[in-house]
Amino acid sequence: MKMRAFAVAALFLISSISAFARDIAMVVNKSSANKTVAAADINKMLKGTKKWPDGKDLVIVMKDPTAAEMKVVIQKLFGQTPAEFKATVESANKTKKVFVFQASDDAIIKTVDGTPNAVGLVDVYSITGAVSVVKLDGKLPLEPGYTLHGQ
Repeated sequence: MKMRAFAVAALFLISSISAFARDIAMVVNKSSANKTVAAADINKMLKGTKKWPDGKDLVIVMKDPTAAEMKVVIQKLFGQTPAEFKATVESANKTKKVFVFQASDDAIIKTVDGTPNAVGLVDVYSITGAVSVVKLDGKLPLEPGYTLHGQ
């Protein structure tokens, strides 16, 4: 009986851990020419022009930064703590809307699909044919060494 209880507890723990370990994908509108980006370039664009290399305004669509899966994404992609990121968002959104927050991956994909210059951050299993997946630092989600693996 104790062994069964241990097995159930172990399965619960493993499923809880895997529920939080997600691969986050970066997606863009199908018409976007931006199919590959370096994480460092995202930071440069945010700190500078807030534009893509082709001159179009950058719009980043993601879940609320306080969401559990976004905390590590903020640290790895933007190199910031949640508090620093909040200041970045406030500064970036002063003159034009650079960050758009949505409640679900479906809403993020719909926003990216309707915004040619947007980039979205979604769970890899939420990707649809409405968007294109971006290579981040030369790698696609689920490839070894992908920057946003296991978030």
